[in-house]
Amino acid sequence: MRDERNKMRNGRNKMRDGRNTLRDARDGRNKDVTVITCLVTITMTANTSNNILRSIVDKEKLSGTNFLDWHRNLRIVLKHDKKLYVLETPVPEEEPPSSAPKAERDAYKKHVDDANETACLMLATMNSELQKQHENMSAFDMIEHLKLLYQEQARHERFEVSKPFSKAS
Repeated sequence: MRDERNKMRNGRNKMRDGRNTLRDARDGRNKDVTVITCLVTITMTANTSNNILRSIVDKEKLSGTNFLDWHRNLRIVLKHDKKLYVLETPVPEEEPPSSAPKAERDAYKKHVDDANETACLMLATMNSELQKQHENMSAFDMIEHLKLLYQEQARHERFEVSKPFSKAS
């Protein structure tokens, strides 16, 4: 029992270290660290239930042609992790001042951490070409850019799927 608690504690510490490293890399404080290094650190230490759900997204990397399926699976995983808001709301531009209420500062920190972790998950589940295009973007900006890239393809797929139903009526 004690060993399991220690493993969980070590896993949480490694995830926190990975998020801090990613934040440092993003903010330019650590030029030697790549997003992929952070991604590996965070992904390797995710707990088992998350790994099972995340395997849904890992099953097929985003290549462009599979955007709708990839996006749906990503949303399922983020909904489970209570991080779906990260794709819908950008992180505020400015950190709240130290005089702001603790709840406001904590909410900002949580949003930043969730956005970093989501960006890592998104990058980990893309092919290398898409990773290179998006590695310096936030999760929100990444999904908005991907929607723009693949919006026409998604519209065409929805049309093709709905064609048999419209002929039946």
